[in-house]
Amino acid sequence: IMLPMSDSDSDSGAGAGAGVVDVDAVIDGACVAAALPPGTPCDPTTLDLDTDLAGALDDGAGGAGEWRKGLSVLLQSAKREARLTALGELVVRGQVQQWLVSRIRLLHAWRQLPRGELQKQRIVRPILITGLARTGTTFLENLMAQDPRLRAPMHWELVEPIPDSGTPGDEAHLAAVQKKLDQYTALLPGFDEIHPMSSTMAEECVVALAHEFDSLIFGATYDVMDSYTTWMFGKQSHGRALRWHRRVMQYLQLTRNTEQEPEARRWLLKTPVRVGCRPHPRHARSRSRSRSPPSPPPPR
Repeated sequence: IMLPMSDSDSDSGAGAGAGVVDVDAVIDGACVAAALPPGTPCDPTTLDLDTDLAGALDDGAGGAGEWRKGLSVLLQSAKREARLTALGELVVRGQVQQWLVSRIRLLHAWRQLPRGELQKQRIVRPILITGLARTGTTFLENLMAQDPRLRAPMHWELVEPIPDSGTPGDEAHLAAVQKKLDQYTALLPGFDEIHPMSSTMAEECVVALAHEFDSLIFGATYDVMDSYTTWMFGKQSHGRALRWHRRVMQYLQLTRNTEQEPEARRWLLKTPVRVGCRPHPRHARSRSRSRSPPSPPPPR
């Protein structure tokens, strides 16, 4: 169950030496778990968000392969700083594999679409909920999501948008996602009271950004503040991660149940840290409105 080790890793950022996580082995394991059709290539060179899918990207958005750099820094940081138990290593390995499998399956699905089909989906003026952690942003998102004119991405849509088999979002798929979620929350007694979660509840943008390994979800889950979180906040731009997030929204909009939702609804998105992860100005192209929880009244 341990994170696979190698003698060196050129992407680790920490230099060669014993005790470095073998990132390629982690990616290879995810390729197997993704269970793509036989003969479908799956390796680091095929897991970039290519130009056809991403659109033109200026240098300010970061180079290709940024997701792999983030993955490497995260794994090295978790191994060296997080003081993981055997169970902790198992959880990290399982969660990282889940993000990679989702990335692999999404890229494969997008590449099966007619050229330009994904980009035709317009994300019109999404509502972005921002604010500091523990200030009621989750409550606000779930409250606003009751408006039938709005659509918030659900947990299963961001964590496992494409299942091992069957139809995305069907009863079996939701049950499988919920089972994994129940196993996770069982390890954290009381967490569900602080931050309720279910397969069909509204989910945060940090989950979609986790596919790019450019997300504060990792700093909130593991003790990786020294290396990973410092690396993340030190990036010039989060343009590629935000472009990935946009493609995920476009795919969910394209594959929506048109019988239940004939016209695409307005997106309701939320993450407390979005203001701190703004893209390079050259990539801030979509218009949006932000909502923050109201400040509490002053004490009398």
